[in-house]
Parts: sequence; C-alpha cells; structure tokens
Amino acid sequence: MNNFVKKILNARGYNSEEAMDEFLNPQPHDRKLMKNITEVSDKIKEYIDKKITIFGDYDCDGISSSAILYKTLKNMKWGSLQVYTPERKEGYSLSKKAIDGFEDTDLLITVDCGISSHEEIKYAQSKGIEVIVIDHHEGQEPPCLYVDPKVGNEYPFRDLAGVGVTYKVCQELLNSELKSLIDYVAFATIADVMPLVDENRWIVQEGLKRLNNYPSEPFKKMIRELKSKEITAGYVGYVLAPIINAGGRMDNAKLASKYMLHEYEYSFQAEEDLKTLIEYNQQRKAVEKNTAKQIEFDKDKNIVIADMPMPRGIVGLVAGRLKEQEDKPAIVIDTKTLKGSCRSIKPLNMVETLSKVEDLLKGYGGHKMASGFQIKEGKLEEFKQRMYELTEGIEYELIKYDDELSPYGFTKYDVKALDELQPFGVGNPKPKFKIDNIRPYDIRILKDEHLSFKIGSNVKCIGFNLADKSDDLVDGSSIIGQLDINHYAGNEYLQVIVKRIIKGE
Repeated sequence: MNNFVKKILNARGYNSEEAMDEFLNPQPHDRKLMKNITEVSDKIKEYIDKKITIFGDYDCDGISSSAILYKTLKNMKWGSLQVYTPERKEGYSLSKKAIDGFEDTDLLITVDCGISSHEEIKYAQSKGIEVIVIDHHEGQEPPCLYVDPKVGNEYPFRDLAGVGVTYKVCQELLNSELKSLIDYVAFATIADVMPLVDENRWIVQEGLKRLNNYPSEPFKKMIRELKSKEITAGYVGYVLAPIINAGGRMDNAKLASKYMLHEYEYSFQAEEDLKTLIEYNQQRKAVEKNTAKQIEFDKDKNIVIADMPMPRGIVGLVAGRLKEQEDKPAIVIDTKTLKGSCRSIKPLNMVETLSKVEDLLKGYGGHKMASGFQIKEGKLEEFKQRMYELTEGIEYELIKYDDELSPYGFTKYDVKALDELQPFGVGNPKPKFKIDNIRPYDIRILKDEHLSFKIGSNVKCIGFNLADKSDDLVDGSSIIGQLDINHYAGNEYLQVIVKRIIKGE
C-alpha cells in the first residue's frame, strides 16, 4: 500500500493494517440479520395472485427502490403489479388522498418512505389493504410489518439507502445475490448522499463495475446520450443522478419513474423521455443559479437565512449553494408556501435547533446537516430573528484537510495512488490537502466566476466559483484542495482543485 494512502487512512482513524483492509475491501452483511426480512418476504409471497401497489418517494432513491422491487416481483411472474410515484406537490410519503386511489389494491408496499406514516397506514388498513414498509429513515415501529435498519438494532450497518434496504428484501424474495440490479442500488446510494463506508462502499464498488461494463438499460442510454467515459461515484452524483431527480424537482416524477422502470415498446420512446429529463435538469440548473443570484440575505449574521418565491424543487439546492458560497449554515424559504430547507455545518445540529423554535412551525424533520420545515402564517420574521439569536457566536468547522504538503511535495504517482481509496463520497471524501506558503503566478479569472493560477513547478490550480477570492491570493497564502490529474492532448498534468484560499499574513 502506498505510504501516501496509509497516511490518509491513518488520519481518518484506520490505525491498523486490519482496519485499513476492512475499509478498502468491504463485504456485504448477512441479510438475515435485518429484522423482519424473512417475515416480510413470506408475507409478500402470499399475495402472488393478488394486486400489489409499490409506493416510492419521488427522488432517485425512491424511484430506484420502486424499480428494483417491481423488476424482482415481475421476475417472479406476479399477476397484478403497479408502481405509484407521487409528485413533490403531493407531499412526502403516504397520503390518504393517494390511498383513496388504491381501492383495488390488496397489498401496499412503501419503499424509501412510510416508517413514520402511522396514521396513513391505519387508514389503508381500514380499507382492507395490507401494508408493508421498507424504509431507511428514523422512526418508531409502524402498525404493520416493516424492514428498516434504523428501527431495531439487529443489523450491523444502519446507513443503507432506501434502495439498499429494498435490495436486501429483493435478495430474500429470490434467494439470490441479484447482481443484475446492483447498478440501480449504487446509483441511488450515491444520489441519496449515503456515507460510502462499510456495506455502502461494497455496493458502490460493485455497482460502478456494472455501470462501466454492462449497465442496465436506463443507464446505458444515459451514458450513450451524454457520451460519458469513465463512470465514477462523483460522475453519478453530479451528472447522472440530477437528471432523474430533475423529474421530481420539476413536478414530473412520474416521467422519471417511467424511465427508470424502462418498459418501452420502442427504444425511441425511452430516448425521447430521457431528452425531456435532461432538459428538465437544464431548466433546474438555470432556475437554481438565477435564484441564488437574486436572493438577498444579511451577510453579517452567523447563519444565512434567505427568502423569496421560488419553485419548491430547488429550495434545498439553493441552500446548499449558499452554504458553500458563504461558509455558513444556510436556510432558504419559499415565501409562497413558507416551506424551507436547511444545510448545516458542524457543530450546528439543524434538527435540534429547529426543535427550539417548533412553536413557530407547522412541522419539521430531517437530519443533523440537512432538514426541512414549514413556518406558520405570520411567523417568518420571528423565525428569522430567533434563528439568528440561536446561532450567534457559533464557530463552524470549515473545510478540514487530511494532510499538509509543500507546493513541491507531491507527484503524479502519489495522486494516482489515491484511486485506491475510491469510491469517494460522504463518509469517504476525496482527500483534501493544505498547501502552505504558495507563490501563485499566472493568475486568471475565467468566465467571471472561476479562478485559475499556478504554483510550484507549473502545477495548475483551479478554484470553481472562487473568482471573488482572488485578492486573497498572495505570496505566503495557503490553499486547501484536492489533488487531481488533468488529461489534455494526450498528456497528463498535476492539478489542484482549490476549495479554500487562506490569505497570507
């Protein structure tokens, strides 16, 4: 193992050869350890001659979960089977209105949602519908059969995506490893920003092999249409997944679901739907960028709180963009609905903070670093003021780094060795390095947004969206960034993707 890689793993807490090997070469856990999985599988099999409705969330995780369960049950030659994907405007998870449309359904299976929908589950049961929940969110035991690694402590890995839990159920149904669907599982695991450690790392490693060699039809068409080359976790997260998520963001999740199920009589129909989804994603990016430029907020506060009318599907994306731009937690609120989304930075636990203003909210939920809420009518300004007060004086943990280097302290060989740590993502980010005492030269502003310069022996540095930080770039400054190899005209060049510039004294 390269010493460069060992240093990174040591910095991340893998302090023995055994721990390093377990990280680099993970294995899946025994699905039988997941509470209720056998009972759920047996119950589903009781309905082989009846009608089953699969209800999945409107994002990549829910859509992919629905797709793999549908394909598994269809492979078992189920009689009557349908997938229902709600639009974002219908709200998250089960609703009584949706259930009213399932009058002829005998078994309703929720995927990537449902663990907290206790009232709706009872409503479905009152109509004679059996309900099974397959989910990965926090919650209490629902009044029905369920599989959820976060409810009960039997399973050794709690951080599977919804699609990962659904995959385990599909394996149990077929008593098979089901490698033919692993690309769906990897795709949605990355898209749902799950930590790429332990079993998720195995899932993504195996799924990327399939995506690069013999992808399932939806991915094959996407890769061909985009003229994609190597498919990495980053490429999935930043290029492929947003195309499918764009359906839900632009209130056409049903089209995204139809495309991922991929039951087309003619190939050109799939290609037309894909082009529509790609266009939705282009529209989404334009709206997001335009909104982020227009939005106003108080830069002197210790948290970004911005509000204006905007499409519901981009609120979280704009919050994420502002968090990165301002190096502060960000809250963005659509003033039409008073629904908001938060993106945080440690140590601010956003759900815990929202709990301190819950008297102003109709509801809230999510995770420590990303959450959502809706404000009561007339309470927006009070909400903002109290959030400013609650976050005053907090010191945020900005971009960390794995090691320190000199401008001459790395080679192409070192950078290539870091590939052993792939796939990169949450829980296993691409290594960052602090490079001290730089002497930048050939400084340029690109497209009024990006910053380009060189350090050391002709090492190019690129800081995307950092043009406004150019004044900080002086002799003696430091940068924090990721090491990269740039391929151009058949040659390879060292490159640094700059994430932060620290002005020299």
